[in-house]
Amino acid sequence: KVPADLRLIEAVNLKIDEAILTGERRASSKQTQPLAQKIAVADKTNMAFANTIVTYGRATGIVVETGKQTEFGKIATFIKDIQEEDTPLKKRLEALGKFLIKIVTGIIVLLFVIGLIEGTDWHEMFKVAISLGVAAIPEGLPAVITITLSIGVFQMAKKNALTRRMPAVEALGSTTVVCSDKTGTLTRNEMVVEKIYTNNKIFDITGEGYSPTGKFLVDGKQVDSTQEKELSQLLKIAAHCNHAEIISGKNGFEVSGDPTEGCLVAVSQKANITKTEKRIDEIQFDSDRKMMTTLHDISGKKIAFSKGAVEKIISLSTHVFENGKVTLFTPEKKKIVLDKAEILAKQAYRILGFSYKENTTKENAEQAMVFVGFTGLNDPIRDGVKEAIETATQAGIKIKIITGDNPLTASAVALKLGINPKTISGKELDELSEEEFDRIVREINVFARVSPEHKLKIVTSLKKQGEIVAVTGDGVNDAPALKKADIGIAMGIKGTDVTKEAADLILKDDNFATIVTAISEGRRVYNNIKSFVKYLLAANIGEVFIIGASIIFNFALPILPLQLLWLNIVTDSLPALALGTEQSDKSEMKKKPRNPNENILDDMKIFILIAGILSAIIVFVAFFYGLQ
Repeated sequence: KVPADLRLIEAVNLKIDEAILTGERRASSKQTQPLAQKIAVADKTNMAFANTIVTYGRATGIVVETGKQTEFGKIATFIKDIQEEDTPLKKRLEALGKFLIKIVTGIIVLLFVIGLIEGTDWHEMFKVAISLGVAAIPEGLPAVITITLSIGVFQMAKKNALTRRMPAVEALGSTTVVCSDKTGTLTRNEMVVEKIYTNNKIFDITGEGYSPTGKFLVDGKQVDSTQEKELSQLLKIAAHCNHAEIISGKNGFEVSGDPTEGCLVAVSQKANITKTEKRIDEIQFDSDRKMMTTLHDISGKKIAFSKGAVEKIISLSTHVFENGKVTLFTPEKKKIVLDKAEILAKQAYRILGFSYKENTTKENAEQAMVFVGFTGLNDPIRDGVKEAIETATQAGIKIKIITGDNPLTASAVALKLGINPKTISGKELDELSEEEFDRIVREINVFARVSPEHKLKIVTSLKKQGEIVAVTGDGVNDAPALKKADIGIAMGIKGTDVTKEAADLILKDDNFATIVTAISEGRRVYNNIKSFVKYLLAANIGEVFIIGASIIFNFALPILPLQLLWLNIVTDSLPALALGTEQSDKSEMKKKPRNPNENILDDMKIFILIAGILSAIIVFVAFFYGLQ
């Protein structure tokens, strides 16, 4: 673990896992050359940051920041400075409470004065006023809301969403924008070889994760990998020029070692190719050469297997293995391969080239090589995520991707998910005025190479524009934005403790689709809350009309104070609770999000008045009939 922020002055094959700060799962390769001053943390390749993890190599650096001044410390400061805000439900209920208090107080004073004018004893009027207050205020409302939210919490837990703060259940139903992390939430965070180019063919490979089972397809038709000499040779190189192993763990197949090398082992095993040849030497990967080579003794011959950046491998290759034989690798052929690689790179595939050399020594192993082909590695989209985004879009919820990854990858993932792939980077955001920033945040859906400050600023801007914002995250870098958001959502599997502590909701399966399910549950809870508020107020306003009319027209009270308490606490609350357990309407996720500024009484005032008047009339008819 890096102890402080360091400016590197010497770095040998240094790789650092900076996911805790950047969200990027691939270890960052480090160097010592000067860089521009205003760049994102993920691009500061000459720095090592406190609390990140060295995974490979060695280095020397000069301490430049410690404690709160480190990048990690700044995040802690952001979290501390952010004030928690009330949920939409709490705001609406507070507004409802204030409204009821004002109305009830006014009515009580008015009727108290009318009663005194009519000559009623003030002690009697005082008891009647208390009765009126009891009639108007729905005493069972807090209990019913709490129980309804608790049921929502229980239902969400069964669907892999753990609620840390109960009001977040309803707040999810109000969501208008979801700002999602990319790696591990929209994607699986498992590198998989999906494409192989060799012998002028592109092979599509099926299978999930690091499982050693899958098929090789060309133009949608399955091929026998053993009949494809060039494919078999590439997979043999991938299996041997490799340090990783695939192991069977409690959660399925897992990689021991570098995930990139792990997926190469997995794809080789799909063709039943494993490490069988003895390794006698190795030229380790470094950031200058951008490649790695292993030497093997095969039947008394020294053979070198190499993998690395496809441009580097091609530049060092003089021959190519195609159509079952080795031929000259002409500039024309090299251009064709590079064009194919560029097409896949634009689709967010990570490209690795492969070559070999027979009868060689360690000194000249990486010269005059034979090019075989390249692989296209990808972090696949999680199952169900695309459908979940379509459901959310249909429900009027805007989806924005905010990631520390590079713009090309973020844009390609957005395109696959049906999100407008237009992307803006953190560096470009820094150059915008406040008005331009708000406009861009409103219009753009993909933000790449962003820092924690950028993510926090994006969330703040969306909230300022009246949106109800849900934010997902797993790294410490996500914690400030999660705390600032209306609903912070942390990953349960890969999320850090800091992120979980700042969140309102924790996803047990780290899956974006679970968020959409939780939003649907939140909408159900809110609709049920509106239903029983409507019911309780309609019942209570009827009681107010009964007491009020009795005073104004100098009738005997049809309902006594103790009877009012019985009505409000017992007979009102149980039916209201039943309304709170209603199942959701299947068309709920086809409706637009409700207006964040709406009053809970907006669409029920007329109903409450009519229901109150009708119930008062019926009570008076029954009362006077009983008197007769």
